[in-house]
Amino acid sequence: MRVPSLSASPSRRGLARTHSIAIAAVAAVVVALTVSRLQLFAVYENERDAVTLLEYIGGQLGQPAAAPSDGRFDLRSEVARAKVHVGNPADSQWLDEGRVLRRRGYLYDLVPDQSGGWALRAWPFRTGTTGVAVYAFTTADGLLGHTNGAGHPGAPSWSGPQAPPSGPSGSAPDWLRLEDSRRLGLASLMR
Repeated sequence: MRVPSLSASPSRRGLARTHSIAIAAVAAVVVALTVSRLQLFAVYENERDAVTLLEYIGGQLGQPAAAPSDGRFDLRSEVARAKVHVGNPADSQWLDEGRVLRRRGYLYDLVPDQSGGWALRAWPFRTGTTGVAVYAFTTADGLLGHTNGAGHPGAPSWSGPQAPPSGPSGSAPDWLRLEDSRRLGLASLMR
């Protein structure tokens, strides 16, 4: 009786080339969808954090101690004077000699508003990557939001330390009064 030799029989190891290509294509689609969803989630979370911090700081600030010489208050001094905690130092960085706070993808500053009070503003460090919408908390109007050009060609797009938002003014048609801060994701509502 003859015993078949293992080496004599042809064998196929691995997947056919077409199967490997199909698996790689499916994996690429899954990765692309996951990364894009994670990016949208990160933008949404940054926007939500910006609104929460604006309402928290805005509710604690009183009238600023000194008028700004360059159009912006020293936010770091005003936050310290109001005894407000702006978060973990690993998440927060003071820029422009304390006039601007960078936290979780958003920049914050404190400027005089048109009514003689102040406006605490928050705008993305990099529009589309760290956030989209712009927010403000004013003494006169409370919480305001702006789509920051989302879906509107020719609309302003404020991004980074060199391009802070103009305004805000609750009476201006491009700034929306946000009555309920739980309705977040202003920019994502516009998509």
